[in-house]
Amino acid sequence: MVHRILCLLVAGHLLAIGASTGPAQQPEKAKPDPLPSWNEGPARKAILEFVRAITDKASPKYVPVAERIATFDNDGTLWAEQPLYAQLAFALDRVKALAPHHPDWKTKTPFKAILEGDRKAMARFSKKDLLEIVAETHAGMTVDQFRVIARDWLATAKHPRFKRPYTECVYQPMLEVMRYLRANGFRTYIVTGGGQEFVRVFSESAFGIPPDQVIGSAMRTKYVFQFGRPVLLRLPALLLLDDEEGKPEDIELFTGRKPLAAFGNSDGDRQMLEWTQSGPGARLMVLVHHDDADREYAYGPESKIGKFSNALMAEAKMRDWVVVSMKNDWPQVFAPRVQANIPAQLLGKWVVVEGPQEGATFDFNRDSRLLGIVNVGGREHTLDARIRVEGKKIFSTTRNPNTGQDDTFVQIIRTLTATDLVTEDEQGGVLRMKRAP
Repeated sequence: MVHRILCLLVAGHLLAIGASTGPAQQPEKAKPDPLPSWNEGPARKAILEFVRAITDKASPKYVPVAERIATFDNDGTLWAEQPLYAQLAFALDRVKALAPHHPDWKTKTPFKAILEGDRKAMARFSKKDLLEIVAETHAGMTVDQFRVIARDWLATAKHPRFKRPYTECVYQPMLEVMRYLRANGFRTYIVTGGGQEFVRVFSESAFGIPPDQVIGSAMRTKYVFQFGRPVLLRLPALLLLDDEEGKPEDIELFTGRKPLAAFGNSDGDRQMLEWTQSGPGARLMVLVHHDDADREYAYGPESKIGKFSNALMAEAKMRDWVVVSMKNDWPQVFAPRVQANIPAQLLGKWVVVEGPQEGATFDFNRDSRLLGIVNVGGREHTLDARIRVEGKKIFSTTRNPNTGQDDTFVQIIRTLTATDLVTEDEQGGVLRMKRAP
């Protein structure tokens, strides 16, 4: 057997990849369970049967890959929304940070309640109050500046109950569903009532969903020149309110297609599921029911956040939608915690802008994996490594296909900010990276 060995210069070190001239006989392996964090039951069965039906070319329900779209609400569907939406927590912190520049807020509603920590008053905030808070705290800056502010906040802010970053309060079973759908040709979209730009900051690192597949409420922007360069300035005016009937309207606006599958958890998602079901052929409509106070939260008709009304439950039963019981269907709720020694700012996708692999991308995932795409001799190659961080050193480990042994390479972090990453290998080779937009 003749082997070729391609030495790929990856992040400043060599990774050997072998390829044979002919296919080797490999024993047939059992396919891994695509939904290991789902208990056997009607919900799991419905998801698996739906995917089998629309991907089987012999099935009358087969759907071409180009038409396979699935939409997911974010708050309460993909990550925890209680006791307060993460973006609202971000906005409240922004009010406190900006208060020295707005002395009138000390006596002005709704800002007075925030600055005084008046929880009873904050609990009575109207939609108008919340929109005013967002307008004041999310505008007056460029789109790029907002992303940096949001990313920095997410790197340090923690959920008040679980004491872990908000981006670690994501639901492992839903991550598995999204991966399963993407492995079967689906494009997965987040369709959220939350801020589009806020969710785009973490959607790829947390959920594997790129920013261009995030649909959400959006503020108006204006194209202007600042310091001789064009920027998009965020204005204190709402462009899109992506909630209730706004969800199907915006899905059509952004995709031009009706989803085959839709996942939500509250009354605000009802119209999205109705719109999805109105299409022909196989459809999957799923609602996550929060009924597990021990591991997460239990709430429903009386909740102001993520309200799941009795009317929605009745409609779900009438329309034969899948209602997921968090308590009974999910043996595991949250995704594994990021190793404490991996800096939160390191998570996400980076693009090499200077170095021997200029243009390569490296994606540091929450499950201590590094996924990379590099170009060697005009061909793209994928890197999948396990990583750990000790101090300023990144250790990446891959299995060498020629020896069957693990190879570990070391990179030293020279610079790490919200937007820039500079590493140096043990031979002095330097890579400069920018966070992917």
